Amino acid sequence: SGEMWRRRIVEAALAARAEHGMLAGLALLWRYADPTDYRRMLDAFAEALSATEPELARECVMLGLAFDPSERRLRQIARRLFQWGQLGPAGELIADVANLPDSKAIGELRFALGLRRELETLLPSRGAAPLAGPEGGVAYVASSALPEVVSGYTTRTQSLLSALAATGERVTCHTRPGFPWDRDGAPPNAEFAEEIRVGPIDYVRSPAPPVQADPGGHMRASADALIAHFRADPPAIVHAASNYRNALPALIAARAIGAAFIYEVRGFWELSTASRTAGWEETERFAFERDMEHFVVNEADLVLTITEAVRAELLPNVREGARARVLSNGVDPERFRPMPRDESLAAELGIEQGDITLVYAGSLVEYEGLDDVIAAIGLLRERDVPARLIIVGDGRCRAALERQIAEAGLGDRVRLTGRVAPDDVLAYLALADIVPIVRKLRRVCELVSPLKPFEAMAMEKVVIASDLPALAEIVEDGTRGRLCRPEDPAHLAALIEELHADPALRATLGRAAREWVIAERSWTAHARELAEIYREIRAGVEK
Repeated sequence: SGEMWRRRIVEAALAARAEHGMLAGLALLWRYADPTDYRRMLDAFAEALSATEPELARECVMLGLAFDPSERRLRQIARRLFQWGQLGPAGELIADVANLPDSKAIGELRFALGLRRELETLLPSRGAAPLAGPEGGVAYVASSALPEVVSGYTTRTQSLLSALAATGERVTCHTRPGFPWDRDGAPPNAEFAEEIRVGPIDYVRSPAPPVQADPGGHMRASADALIAHFRADPPAIVHAASNYRNALPALIAARAIGAAFIYEVRGFWELSTASRTAGWEETERFAFERDMEHFVVNEADLVLTITEAVRAELLPNVREGARARVLSNGVDPERFRPMPRDESLAAELGIEQGDITLVYAGSLVEYEGLDDVIAAIGLLRERDVPARLIIVGDGRCRAALERQIAEAGLGDRVRLTGRVAPDDVLAYLALADIVPIVRKLRRVCELVSPLKPFEAMAMEKVVIASDLPALAEIVEDGTRGRLCRPEDPAHLAALIEELHADPALRATLGRAAREWVIAERSWTAHARELAEIYREIRAGVEK
């Protein structure tokens, strides 16, 4: 096909460039292409160079612009540069085009450029008289929420606030203005209730202008939407969760009404992008996202972090005298508790007596290391260890994992179930002897912890986790789980084999894990700690 032919020429051009330089690569493209094909191949050539040689990639797409200088093409190139993280060059392309139609990507580009320019003018100075005294409640602001989005982020919000409400704290959750209307996959002109109750928690939602609008105007409108709700029921404390896109309007609103502001750093969105995009940490967009996070952190009255590793990452960038404390992930040990396995489900999945069964339940993404678990299962088969792996969930890596399973001939040992209902996940976890949380050696994995290990530990399952700071905070090796070397299937296989041979050790580790999460990582314990933090802040307001 034409596409296959173009791909082969691009591969040859890349090889020529590597051996003889850029001109040799471009000459090879030109030799085999008419102008239309040449422009397409330049685009593919640039894509291949974008992560490692961004300046050369930009030169290639700009050369291609000469073959088609239309505004449509200009917009495409600006979008591509923005997607590669080249914020300034993308902005230069559209700076003089007043009537350029706004796609979502171009809107995001304009938003980032404008926010960087206008940031200092957006935030009111401190000192506004509080609308509420210390007796005021808490306005919690989250980027997304149940029931529209079911994720670790929304589960943490619901679980933490439900436990907080049980302490007697009066808390209302406000979702980021625009959610859920603007979420990916939302039907056009969808109607959503502006107030909804989930369990004991009231969620308040506000429509917002699209980000393609003036950046400062968008942020001010988002803040104004929150302020309108806050004036109706003034909080003493505004507590916002990651990331800055959610927290900055909440910070502006808190300043406007004189409330204390807490920023809860649950992760680093820019590092999540870097985990799947080579070279992202060297881009302008990465630096911009990091600068925005540091801005909100430095303006907060208190920063809460999801792990000690996140706190340590932030400390060098926090203003002198700022406070940062850890409020980790947790679990409801009454919901996640030891339970007998469903034998019919075990039979359906091909699990036999004597098997050592591993169960992973979560998103199928690159950094979760599921390819390493599958490789370990293959090594165990060679040693006649009857290990089986059940993978519950879906995600962008599913097709790659299915190929790996097929190529290794492990279809009888590894099963992918796809998505299951959240309440059904417990039945799958109950089948587990071991729950692998073997994340890759990525910066985001070193810093941010998931909910999964806490839930497995509460069910008295042995967690094998990668020896990374965020996970080593949770799993004490040999005491309440095991730690394995990241990206090392052989070491993982050895640990699984040891645990298969010692059921008593598995039981001991599982019991210790549950005892620890009940004492140290229950949402109830976290809620008591957070309520005490709120009392301290209110006492400061009183003074």
